Amino acid sequence: MKEANGRIFLDERVFWPQGEYVTAHIIARTDYLVNNPETIKKFLAANTDETIWINSHKSEAMQLVNEQLKALTGHIIETDELKQAWSRIEFTYDPIKSSLLKSADEALKLGFLRTQSNPTRIYDLTLLNTVLEQKGLQPILERDQTSTILR
Repeated sequence: MKEANGRIFLDERVFWPQGEYVTAHIIARTDYLVNNPETIKKFLAANTDETIWINSHKSEAMQLVNEQLKALTGHIIETDELKQAWSRIEFTYDPIKSSLLKSADEALKLGFLRTQSNPTRIYDLTLLNTVLEQKGLQPILERDQTSTILR
């Protein structure tokens, strides 16, 4: 960005509930979820641990990102640019359901979805909340049921 005299044109957070939106989901087929709950819990525990580690070791995490970028592309992101970008990212194990619901509504309005879907039941947070409770962390509450964002 710095090399091309780029600047931030728009901070997308202004368009999302509480300024938060998800960029990646952990998804499992229902039959796999039902037949392999222990595997899913191990995966969710590892993801939770890594998320906590990243948030607790930001400088080291940024360094690891740059090392992997260099290995993959031969290039890195300059430290000051990476720090600036990192300051606008929140790493979380919360799926931020409200952002998926907003995305579905917008997709319907724009014609990307043909029919009104019912994504309200798309999340089953049971196994994630079990993992969080085992780690002594707050469970993820449905944001529809609380005005407090738990982190």
